[in-house]
Amino acid sequence: TLDTGDVLFIDSSHLVGRHHDPVIGSVFVARDVAIEVTEIIPRLRPGVVIHVHDIPFPSHIWFGPTARTDSKGTVHTQAHRNYLEQFMIQALLQYSDFV
Repeated sequence: TLDTGDVLFIDSSHLVGRHHDPVIGSVFVARDVAIEVTEIIPRLRPGVVIHVHDIPFPSHIWFGPTARTDSKGTVHTQAHRNYLEQFMIQALLQYSDFV
């Protein structure tokens, strides 16, 4: 249980919803951000400080190549990653009474 003055540090996947992973070639559902914003943060006590790490504000895209190597040694690159976490955080800050 976090109390007044405690810090909740969030370093999540930054993804919301369904995503395709080119390395493993499958689709997965990222739920961690949705759970943080809809279930964890609303239950915090007043005075808890929340730090959400790595929000590329105001753009929802992190530019720059990202590369991952699969189990066969093939390198997969992406020019950018779309992160939707910031939109959920923005909505939480703009439209919630408890923040």
